Amino acid sequence: MRGMVLRAVFAAALGWSAAIQASDDALIPVLEYELAPGEAAHMGTALVQVFADGRVLLQRPAYWKQPGTYEQRLTEAELATLLTRATALGFAELSPEALEQAQEESLSAKQALMEVQDADRISINVRTGGLDETVVVTAPSARSAVLPQVQALSSLVRLDRDFRRLLSAAPDGKARRLAEGELP
Repeated sequence: MRGMVLRAVFAAALGWSAAIQASDDALIPVLEYELAPGEAAHMGTALVQVFADGRVLLQRPAYWKQPGTYEQRLTEAELATLLTRATALGFAELSPEALEQAQEESLSAKQALMEVQDADRISINVRTGGLDETVVVTAPSARSAVLPQVQALSSLVRLDRDFRRLLSAAPDGKARRLAEGELP
């Protein structure tokens, strides 16, 4: 019941004509973000899972400062902002084929991106508002800088920053660290 009310509040606050259709299963996140940082990706990835009720699970890999699994809550405004940004991503513009075509059309972009080594790879999965889309992009900031015509990249970089802020907030007391074996 609370989830239905929450979706209606978000829809009204954002002026959406249709309510957010979050999963009925509270165990399935509406947003997932995975960060594989450059050459350290083989050592583990960071993961953020956002649920329709505003609950967030943060998993920081073992090689990070203060690793572990954390849980926190987003305010309604924070959740609405993340959902709005995620659902507004231009998934078609961010497909591997579209990005490759944009790079081919720009010789300077092709050259600049070849020079990017040990770049971060991010993956964002959106399961809300009738969407079930995933985007995976390597070096999103570098791509955005050399491919300004791909507007979806600047939106992706902004969303990437939002998720990185959530990951960095985990150890500073804004998130509760889950004990080993504790179910989120």
